Amino acid sequence: MAACKYCGQSAGWFLDHHNECLSKYNSVLAAVSDGVTQAIKHSDDAALLQLKNLLKSLDRPASMSFSDLCLAAMSDWRRAVDSICYTDQVSLELTEGQILFLIRFFHTLVSWLEPPLPDVQELFRWYSDELTSLGVGDTIRRICLGEGVDGLGKGDPKVDSINYLRGEFPVVAVQNVRLETEQATYVRNYGGPSFRVAPGLYWRMGQSQGQFSTTFVVDAHVGYLILTNMGVYYSNAATTLYVPCAQVLQHKILCPDPSNLAATNAAGLILNLRNGKQVAFLIGSAHQSLCFVKLFFLAAAGQIHAK
Repeated sequence: MAACKYCGQSAGWFLDHHNECLSKYNSVLAAVSDGVTQAIKHSDDAALLQLKNLLKSLDRPASMSFSDLCLAAMSDWRRAVDSICYTDQVSLELTEGQILFLIRFFHTLVSWLEPPLPDVQELFRWYSDELTSLGVGDTIRRICLGEGVDGLGKGDPKVDSINYLRGEFPVVAVQNVRLETEQATYVRNYGGPSFRVAPGLYWRMGQSQGQFSTTFVVDAHVGYLILTNMGVYYSNAATTLYVPCAQVLQHKILCPDPSNLAATNAAGLILNLRNGKQVAFLIGSAHQSLCFVKLFFLAAAGQIHAK
């Protein structure tokens, strides 16, 4: 007989849980979700302390640790942040204090995790979309209110190594970006038969014809993409590129093809340049791509200013 995955006791033939254990598990998750909602509603340190006391007081199943409750709270935090960011509420309604509280909320949940600790870096990568959206949302909020924007702090060698133009400053940086460029080749077709005139020399009757073929090539190297108030910088192990806003004729978000699940089939930013060329940056996440496109639109409109 199989053991119950919640209490560890025998569950009976062809069963993996007791109904009462499942009901207890669901009620605990519901209590966690309600606690996260209340904490976000009040947005203060007292609400975080109250949530921690709630998590410790819950009568959880034997297989569920306190860290499991914290991870469940992170999932509820993600759903709340997604509902805010996808409706642009973060830049239209939330105050600076509320945005900073949501970011601090996640870091607090991470600090509550007990040994054995999960991969913390993996946790931050897993929730990077929401953290990035909150940061970008605060930047957009400042721009909409006519406030100055804080540039990226010093200390990142990738950001600090760039020789910026006068009055230019970095706003946001994105890692693990691939570059897709347009390449044109001339395909030639020959008509008519050829006759050997001498060794190594042939005479072909008819004229040659051809046409240009355009393909889009994705760079094998990943790099980083930096948005400034005047343009975008991209750099990887083989390529360095700077595109000023004044050189961009049109910009739009690159949507992945749902019928192609290849690793390079990612969302990103497409820039159609005034010289007729097209450059695309495959950012990977649709969430981050949407945030980046929003900020690029404001940069191209000259709306991003330093404090």
